[in-house]
Formats: sequence, C-alpha cells, structure tokens
Amino acid sequence: MFLSKVPEHGVKNKLLVNLLSALLFLAGTLTVFSTQREAFPNVTFDALMIQTNYPGATPKEIETLITNHIEDELESVSDIKDISSISRRRLQPGFSPI
Repeated sequence: MFLSKVPEHGVKNKLLVNLLSALLFLAGTLTVFSTQREAFPNVTFDALMIQTNYPGATPKEIETLITNHIEDELESVSDIKDISSISRRRLQPGFSPI
C-alpha cells in the first residue's frame, strides 16, 4: 500500500521532508501573524439579567436578603436606564435594560 511506503520514502528523501517541514512552518507562522484578532473586542449589551438561587426561601425573603441588595448596587452603575426585578420561589431573575 501507498501509506506503508511513506516512511520509507521520507527516510530516503531527507531534503524533500525538510523542505516540506520548512514550508509548513513558514505557512503556520504567516497565518499566526496575519490572522486578525482582538484581545478586548467592543461588545455592547442591551440588557442585563441576573438570576440568583436561594433554596427554601420565600419570595419576600429573597427580595429582602438578595434582590434589594443587587438593585442598590446596580443603581450606582452609570448608563443603566431602568431596573426591574421579580422575586420567585425557584429562580429569581432581575432584568435591566441598558
């Protein structure tokens, strides 16, 4: 078979193997430096949703112990237009359009 002769052919033609290796290395190096990438891309979000979990707590406890504290902290953040929240028994989402 063809694949069984590849290693044998590579040992006999060291120059060809070295040239192919150098070409692959050069192509990889050029690709790494020409690829456009951004470490910190500009991303804008229209809304922020926070979910908290407090097993066994009533909605009133969740509102008092968690939701109110989160809303107080969010009020200090600039560029938030509106803050609304819902306290439920299972999941407690908060939604803030920005």
